[in-house]
Amino acid sequence: MSRFIFRCDSSNLIGSGHIVRCRNIARELVKSGAEVIFICRPQSGDLIRSLDEEFNVLSLPQILPNYNLNDQSLHLSWLGCTQIEDATDCINALLSQDIDTANWLVVDHYSLDSQWENIMLGYFSSKSNCKLLVIDDLANRPHEADLLIDQNFFGSKTQQRYKNLVSTKCKLLLGPSYALIGPEYSQLHSLVPLRMSMNRILIFFGGSDINNGTLKAVKALLSKEFSHIFVDIVLGFKCSSLEEINSLIKDKMNFTLHTALPSLIGLIARADLAIGTGGITTWEKACLDLPSIVISDGENQIGYNKYLHNHRYTYYLGDIDQVNPDQIRQALNYVSSPHFFQPGSQLVDGLGVFRVIHALHDQLSTHGCRVQSANNKYFTKEFLNSYKNHINLNCKCESFKPLSYDSSHNYCVSDLSNLPLFVMRFLNTSLSNALNLVVREEPHYSFNCDNNFSQSLLVQGIFSEHIRNNHKLSSKYIYHCLQSPTQILKSGQLPPSCISILTDQSSWINNYLPKLIFSLWERNHAVRLIHSVDQLCEGDVCFVLSFSSIIKSQFLSLHRFNLVVHESDLPQGKGWSPMSWQILEGNNSIPICLIEASHNVDSGSIYLKDQINLEGHELSSEWRKMQAAKTIELCLRWCDNNNDCIINSKPQYGNSTFYKKRKPDDSMLDVNYTISDQFDLLRIVDNEHYPAYFQHRGQKYKIKIEEC
Repeated sequence: MSRFIFRCDSSNLIGSGHIVRCRNIARELVKSGAEVIFICRPQSGDLIRSLDEEFNVLSLPQILPNYNLNDQSLHLSWLGCTQIEDATDCINALLSQDIDTANWLVVDHYSLDSQWENIMLGYFSSKSNCKLLVIDDLANRPHEADLLIDQNFFGSKTQQRYKNLVSTKCKLLLGPSYALIGPEYSQLHSLVPLRMSMNRILIFFGGSDINNGTLKAVKALLSKEFSHIFVDIVLGFKCSSLEEINSLIKDKMNFTLHTALPSLIGLIARADLAIGTGGITTWEKACLDLPSIVISDGENQIGYNKYLHNHRYTYYLGDIDQVNPDQIRQALNYVSSPHFFQPGSQLVDGLGVFRVIHALHDQLSTHGCRVQSANNKYFTKEFLNSYKNHINLNCKCESFKPLSYDSSHNYCVSDLSNLPLFVMRFLNTSLSNALNLVVREEPHYSFNCDNNFSQSLLVQGIFSEHIRNNHKLSSKYIYHCLQSPTQILKSGQLPPSCISILTDQSSWINNYLPKLIFSLWERNHAVRLIHSVDQLCEGDVCFVLSFSSIIKSQFLSLHRFNLVVHESDLPQGKGWSPMSWQILEGNNSIPICLIEASHNVDSGSIYLKDQINLEGHELSSEWRKMQAAKTIELCLRWCDNNNDCIINSKPQYGNSTFYKKRKPDDSMLDVNYTISDQFDLLRIVDNEHYPAYFQHRGQKYKIKIEEC
């Protein structure tokens, strides 16, 4: 088992970025069977407890940061001691666990350079050939690295910054294609629809936000000219301006405050613009093409943010100390055009961690290859523009169960770590197809697409083609991926399909959809997440989840199956908000059905039926979580038992009843009744969007309810 030892820190002053990007690498290493150990020094606001839940963490003795070290910069003072003292503490921590070997030492710390690195490599040298990976942003000090990552963008200077700072043996992984963001961003990369207007803004200045950037952005957005915009604010519980921000937005229905979120990906996908700092979230937002107004809160962020600004990937306002709310307000008006920004996805595809993993292992396995999203922007663009090998094959048709893909798409094949290997295209529509493979070669990895491998594709009978009878365009079909078909498709399971998920853009369920999307990807489906029927295009299955508009027949015809999840004992309880109405009726066992959509509301055949079992105390955040879990479970059960669901579907029988649409007035409490009498009404209100309220002595009062 390979052993990787990480040295990095976090605190209110340092921030969390170093830990986050190291953790993203570490998680993938653990998946590949490696042992991972972190070495961290405890500081105020550190993430050691969170890391300790996943990895073996060796804590160094706590030292208060020393801001008065002689001749030390601010970055050096973060260490709280000299590099020699820190290396000594690290070695003592390793000795206490009898650890004297490692395959890789990974260091991500602005305070450490070749002095510390030589001591640590010397410690391991007697018993192992330990290599050094350095993660850096500054390019201001020498390193003994075998591999160095700097994910930042400096235009044409990106590849030149470490000249004379590392030896010639060092491999440099430079630029945003090595951005160390979570793998979920690469998976969502191609699914985010184009942003054509500014309806929702995300504010995030880090969890601690010690410079109060959030407060400045909130004050800017309180201007009347932005009253139509929904605003998501993300803050940590310990942020000093939390109370003041809460006070400012308490009567603003378009502001939502989020605290302690495990990931920003759901909010980034929903937002039309972001305001925040230029840390690691810069690359997360770029990967999902979210335009940003950036305000730096550290010297290390200034350089690359100016380059991103000059290339119109972001709009850089300056350092946090020099920016005021009025400047933010003016910037919002200045960048409001949807064509102002260059798409950040031109720089970041979200595969940086996987490229680093391959560089660390220095090898490529072709075992377990699989077909990826058929409409992945990165694959099609990058591969076709930069391929090195171009191979034409003749592919004979085998018996198959086809699935449709649009003929304009390329089919992307990657290995199990999701790093792309090649793109394949069919060149004609006859049953004896010419197959075109476009093979990519990365700087530190190569793929030998020789005849033996090409023949193995054919032997496995992977590719076939079919012409869709009812459409002008020919369609391409892949009936299973490169793995053994018996490992992919179970009897009766939905074969790889083009699946659309249609929801309201502001729906509560959007926060839970990543789990459904990832699960569908694991089943080799191509998935699109959209929020308007105008974005619907031809596909196989459309899940209509928490979507409030009626879908006309012309749009329903675009998919073979259009599936709706409805929480009632159909045909009883059709219409609006069935969960809320039944909770008000005192029901704790609430039926939930997966049905075929029809032009008559909630009237299609029932595929699956289940129950949501409540205990009678759950507030909206809790029962919505249960509702989302059951919704996702039904969708996946339909995919996994596709044949049985279709064969056993049943039409609805009996008289229909309907629930009406709930309005804000429905959340009014009666002061003459007790809280106990009205507790179920309190359970269904949304504290932010339609809170409970009461009227007394001519005044209206709003009530928020939370579990203690």
